[in-house]
Amino acid sequence: MKLTSANLGKADDALRRVLDSAKPNDPVRVVMILDPSATSPRADEADLPKPSQFPDRIAYRQALIAKQKAARAESIGATIESLKDLSLRVRGGEITRAVIVEGAAKDILTCLALPGVRSVALDQPI
Repeated sequence: MKLTSANLGKADDALRRVLDSAKPNDPVRVVMILDPSATSPRADEADLPKPSQFPDRIAYRQALIAKQKAARAESIGATIESLKDLSLRVRGGEITRAVIVEGAAKDILTCLALPGVRSVALDQPI
């Protein structure tokens, strides 16, 4: 498959080698780091809940986690939907910007051009 300079910078060396020798429909699994700044503005700290609004630290912590999950969904949700539109299987992204993406090599190559994708590494055993 043909790699271009536009998508080379986001892919790690192992992924480049795999995509270079892969057939378009060969299955590939990657770890992708999404870029929230490419799709939405950063959440303002004034929007965060205050400890005084809750009866205890547990309730406050749960509210912070819920707020963080909602902000993460808003910030990278459009990119995740774009990946799914390419018929890719996406897991993760609820708490961090890292997602596991599986699909055809041609679709993995296509997603490298998405502005919400920061970097992509071939998923390999440790």
